[in-house]
Amino acid sequence: MPAKKRRSPGQGSYSKTASGWRYRVPVGETPSGKAILKDFYGPTKAEVTAKADAYRAAHPEGPPSVDATQLLLEFLAIWLNLVVKKHNAESTYESYLATIDLYIVDSIGQRPLCDLTPLIIQSWVNAIAATGKGRTAELALAILHTALNDAVAWEILKRNPAAHVSAPTFERKKAQAMTLAQAQAFMAAAGGRQDLRKPIMRKNGKKMTPIAINPRLEPLYLLYAIIGFRRGELLALRWSDINLETGEITITKSLDKHRREKGPKTESSIRTVYADETAREALKAHRERMQAEHHQEGWKHDGLVFCTEEGTSISPRNLLRHFKTVLAAAGLPSTFTLHGLRHSAGSLMLAEGAKLTDVSKTLGHSSVAITGKVYAHGYEEGKRAAVAGVGRKFRRTTDSGEGDAPRKGGDGV
Repeated sequence: MPAKKRRSPGQGSYSKTASGWRYRVPVGETPSGKAILKDFYGPTKAEVTAKADAYRAAHPEGPPSVDATQLLLEFLAIWLNLVVKKHNAESTYESYLATIDLYIVDSIGQRPLCDLTPLIIQSWVNAIAATGKGRTAELALAILHTALNDAVAWEILKRNPAAHVSAPTFERKKAQAMTLAQAQAFMAAAGGRQDLRKPIMRKNGKKMTPIAINPRLEPLYLLYAIIGFRRGELLALRWSDINLETGEITITKSLDKHRREKGPKTESSIRTVYADETAREALKAHRERMQAEHHQEGWKHDGLVFCTEEGTSISPRNLLRHFKTVLAAAGLPSTFTLHGLRHSAGSLMLAEGAKLTDVSKTLGHSSVAITGKVYAHGYEEGKRAAVAGVGRKFRRTTDSGEGDAPRKGGDGV
């Protein structure tokens, strides 16, 4: 099969959208030398190519200065390239781009910036929410609000028309965390010590026993459930990041869904966490197993803690398949998610009396407020338990008649 021909620099790139095609091409440079990308949309490749050619022919020296008459979608293309791509993780850029393509381009994206009003934006948000996508509407509004704030800062607009638009109200899905008993059952299945799966019936009437679960990934799930790693952080973890004597684990990188190594999600994601004795013993046994695998033919390895049996990085999709298999073996509902193990860690930490600030730092949240919001149920239970604990102390002293007696001449207050 012949190699795919690469497009030469300056030709741009095509991609599919919900309504046709997008053609992204460089149309000029900023004063700092960064390319200014412009998106052209249409139902066919030929049409978007013609639009791009016509635009570049009309502006041989680059695009005119941005002003309030520019279409919102054109402004967002420049904003994505100059702000989001430069200051955010690649996954954030891709997420913003997908949201803009699906929910802004073909609606209010066709309006000039100067035509945007709070009423127009509110109607747009309500229309998205009416389809049952409340969280999507909230996210799209947040992206637009941030972009228009920059338009105000750049003196393109005098005020942000999204500033007083109300986000939709909707029922938020609560983080589904495993109980301690469920997490223990899951670990038993991950380690091959329990398997509740039933034999598979074939069409010919014969039963087929499910393939036994390889226990080599049990330490990965254990770190998930004890420390609360993110998936990408675990898949990018290297032995050089771990001190098995002290239990210190330094998190500086992550692996995306395409198995590309990248920086952390936020600055707070760069952190040092501590593995307890259980986690350290599991890691030591895992290292011994890997050292035995090193001698196999075709082994390729670059220091990853968790890798395939060939030594290569694990595909997130394959990890998800393995996780679902372990769930079935543990007899747990398939509604549990891999990320739910991280929620289990946070919930169990709070249940054990850990401070919210410490849990937040361990999980790598950008603020304690996020931790409190995600784990509000565990936090509330912790507060009730704290008050109940103090109450029990008073009940014991009252029942036994012990405790400090009121001072004479006072009411004891």
